[in-house]
Amino acid sequence: MIVYIKGMVIALSARDKAVYVDIATQSGVGYRVFVSSLPIGAKISDEIELYTSLQVREDSQTLFGFDSEGKRDFFELLISVSGVGPKIGIALLSAFDTEELQELISSGNYKELSKVPGLGEKSAKRIIIEIQPKLEIDLSLEQKSWEDNNKKQITELRSALKSLGFSKEEISEQLEVVRTTIENNSEMTISSEELLRIILKSK
Repeated sequence: MIVYIKGMVIALSARDKAVYVDIATQSGVGYRVFVSSLPIGAKISDEIELYTSLQVREDSQTLFGFDSEGKRDFFELLISVSGVGPKIGIALLSAFDTEELQELISSGNYKELSKVPGLGEKSAKRIIIEIQPKLEIDLSLEQKSWEDNNKKQITELRSALKSLGFSKEEISEQLEVVRTTIENNSEMTISSEELLRIILKSK
């Protein structure tokens, strides 16, 4: 399995919907890597690195490249759906960035997904049905990890907000405000009282 390539660009093409980069590695081997879009500013003789996914079929071996591991992994998640091949996967990532795709899938917006050439409503619905639960698991694990790391503050804030008459849904919304505040001030220690003041100011 080829998962990463670093080398010099020897050719670029965006013709006939086949967008690819030819890369020569230091070992003397050249690879043609199909991408969702040409790397911004890339030109012949530039050094480039891509995270790759090798797709093997009976009559071909095709390498697809991405500028991040996350995008490569999401591509592989997309093509794990029955009836969604690499061409559709790369077309989806050409039309939307990863965050947009996650939002469309999470919200069940099959109509927007089905606008991608070659992807009908039936396949768009299948993507949502198969991938949506996996996205929800990832998000819930991320939320749990964050709350575990700030357990004392979260417990105090939940209690304070509940006593102030906030509903369960409102408390969840305000904890997202807290989460953003903590992430944006990772080097500072912010007390529960200060976080509560931030929440009340945002109301």
